[in-house]
Amino acid sequence: MPPSPSHPLRVAILGDSLAGASLLRALAPHAHVAAELLCARPAPRDEGPAVALTRGARRVLGALGVPPSSAFPGAAPARVRVAAGPHAGRDVLVSGPEDGGAAASRRALLDALLAGATPPHAVRVGARVVGIEPASPGTAALALVFADGARRAYDVVVAADGLHGAGRAQVLGLGGAAAAGGLRDTGYWGVHVEVPAGEAAGGEERATWVGAGTALTHGAVDGGGAVEVAVYGRAAVAAVEGEDAAAAAWARIFTPDEFRALFARSNWVPECRGLVELIQRRYTVHVTALNQLAPPATPTFAPSDAHAAALLGDAALTILPFPPAAPVVAALQQSLVLAAVLARVPSAAAAPLALRAYDRVVRPRAERAAADAAAAAALLTGTAPGVGTDAEALGAALAALRADEPADDVEALIQEGLGVLAELLHGGQ
Repeated sequence: MPPSPSHPLRVAILGDSLAGASLLRALAPHAHVAAELLCARPAPRDEGPAVALTRGARRVLGALGVPPSSAFPGAAPARVRVAAGPHAGRDVLVSGPEDGGAAASRRALLDALLAGATPPHAVRVGARVVGIEPASPGTAALALVFADGARRAYDVVVAADGLHGAGRAQVLGLGGAAAAGGLRDTGYWGVHVEVPAGEAAGGEERATWVGAGTALTHGAVDGGGAVEVAVYGRAAVAAVEGEDAAAAAWARIFTPDEFRALFARSNWVPECRGLVELIQRRYTVHVTALNQLAPPATPTFAPSDAHAAALLGDAALTILPFPPAAPVVAALQQSLVLAAVLARVPSAAAAPLALRAYDRVVRPRAERAAADAAAAAALLTGTAPGVGTDAEALGAALAALRADEPADDVEALIQEGLGVLAELLHGGQ
């Protein structure tokens, strides 16, 4: 039976992330699709650093019906500067189109994605999923088991709850993949704070400072009412490889002296010292930085051929936050492609084909984005071989990376996904 408003395609989205909210919003216009965002917490919440409103971010938000020009005012282009070494204090000149320096908190973006275009009943809070199982023999449908004992069937289940999410583990388990183990420490870590604008003197301008093994970013968020300061670092490769069970720990704990030493030993410029001290004041005992973990190479975003289940955003693949918009732009693009192919399936039984089409289109692009972000991370933390903190070399390398970026043509991605789906529906492999 074709999906219809009276017999819709039932889609469960696990996780109240920006990825999950964007998929809910992208599916909302399709009356023959009944999507629910299942949030285990009392209210939706996405934690993490602010999202730079780059050209790519603005395009994908526009495609989702969130016009960033009105929701989030623009700002002067973001700067890249050298914080340590012989070129300390110099600007890094990167040729090519400039990105605006505006940024939005994840809280504001989540509110914007859930406002207006999504029906309120589609967001279910306090809905903690404890299991996924086949809904009935011979079908791809799945049943979710909730903590209160309830069981509810869906035609499609999408895990958008991040690398550590229970939904991700359960979806991977359907395909026989190892879900809990195998996470590796990339060596990168990050810590960020958001403060009222008056508490971060000099931090309102959007800028990234390149240190020797560390990077500091700062700038106004949500139109200027607050300022975010974030520090990222890269641990020595030998130290990462030598760790035992702690290699996949969520966090690195620094004493105040250890954190201060990260910047003292490379003689950071005075403009940054006050912002580093601001972070230390927020962490009065220890500074807790979150590790940037990654799973093994993701073979697919749709891990089960027998069941209609998929992964979305960083539940599928880790993309380092360099630039800070990279992981979010990738997740929102994936949402638009996934929504388009799900809305086009002729029956619930064909949903697994839509997920295969989604995987075929988004996975290569996500892998490319992850590789580009890793290259940018090495450059912006001053650890790229042969580049370090040399301003000219940094400018040339960042410009080459920018010139090599694939075009952010969301509509082309959607049409590619629909073309692959049509091929699969007609018997293609």
